Order: sequence, then structure tokens, then C-alpha cells
Amino acid sequence: MQAMKPSSTSTPSGPSTLSTRPVEHVGSTVRAGQPVNGPYGVVVRLSEFWVRMRDHFGPGYAESVARDHVLAELNGRTADQALAAGVEAKRVWRAVCEEFEVPRTKR
Repeated sequence: MQAMKPSSTSTPSGPSTLSTRPVEHVGSTVRAGQPVNGPYGVVVRLSEFWVRMRDHFGPGYAESVARDHVLAELNGRTADQALAAGVEAKRVWRAVCEEFEVPRTKR
């Protein structure tokens, strides 16, 4: 069974609604709930990254930020692109925190 992640859809005349779709947009080698190994052997779960993203940005906007916002700290990649390239989820989260000035209490 494949993990599902809510995504936001909106229409010009109405509010956003939630739908589900596979997490595959983050890359073929990264799946929700699987550990992402960093260069120092630290294991950070991708699911924790998404919990933090949704907590700070909200369910619909978190996906948009990850997909569309290019981060200089990630060598000009989006969070999705960096995760798909194997960048540690913790490093991606820290780059998002710096870019969007996420409060220390949420880091």
C-alpha cells in the first residue's frame, strides 16, 4: 500500500478542498515514512519533515512551498528536488526554516 499525502486544490470561486495523492512527487527513491540517511549516519524520517512543514505552513501551502520555492541554501533547488536528490531531510527543513524565518520553537 502506498502512502497518501493530502494536497490542496482550489477553484476560483471557492475555498480549498483536500484530496489525497501518492507522495511520489518527492522523487522515486524517497517515500513517506522511510528513513533518509544523512552523511553522519543520522536518520531523519521524511514523515517528520512533512509533519513540520504542515504544522508551520498548513496542509495545502506546505506542499506548494516544497514544490515551488527555490532555496539558495539548497543550491537553487526546491525542497522536493533536494529530497529527491538525496539531501538529508533535516538539512532541507533547516533551509526552509532559514528562508521563511520559522520560529526556533518549531525547528
